[in-house]
Amino acid sequence: MHTLKAIRDALLDFLSDLKAALPGEEILLLFYHFMKHSAPIADVAEYIVLNIVPLEDFVTDRRDDYFLQNAIFFERLGNYEGEVNYFANLWQASNSEEDKNIVWQWLEEFIRLGKKHAAAALIPIPPKVKCNRAKSRAQRTETKAVTA
Repeated sequence: MHTLKAIRDALLDFLSDLKAALPGEEILLLFYHFMKHSAPIADVAEYIVLNIVPLEDFVTDRRDDYFLQNAIFFERLGNYEGEVNYFANLWQASNSEEDKNIVWQWLEEFIRLGKKHAAAALIPIPPKVKCNRAKSRAQRTETKAVTA
C-alpha cells in the first residue's frame, strides 16, 4: 500500500508541475481533481507497471518520438483520445527544454515507482519495448542542425 500512496503523491505532484508550467490549461486541473479524489490508484499503478515501465529505454534515451506517436498516457483509463493528442500537441509546441526535462524526470520517477510496486504486488513487468538506440534524441538534434 505504501507504493500506491507514493504513486498517487508523485502523480499529483507531476500534475501540479504541469499546471504551474501551463496555468491556462483547465484540463490539467480537472485531471488533477480526478486523480486526487476519484481515480482507482491500484489501477493507475498497474497501468504504470504494464505500460510505462516497459518504455524505460525510450525515457532513458529521451526518445520523445515514441510518446508522440503512441497513445500511452490515457488510452486504457477511458476514452481520452483527445487528451492524448492534446498532450502531444503541447509537447511539440513547447519551446522550453526545461519543461520537457521535468517531464522526463517525472517519467523516470514513475518507472522507478512502477518497478517498486511491481515487486511489492508481485506483478510481472512486461518485456521492454524495443528502442533503436542508434538514433537517440541527441543524435536526432545533431542531424537536424546539420541539415538545416
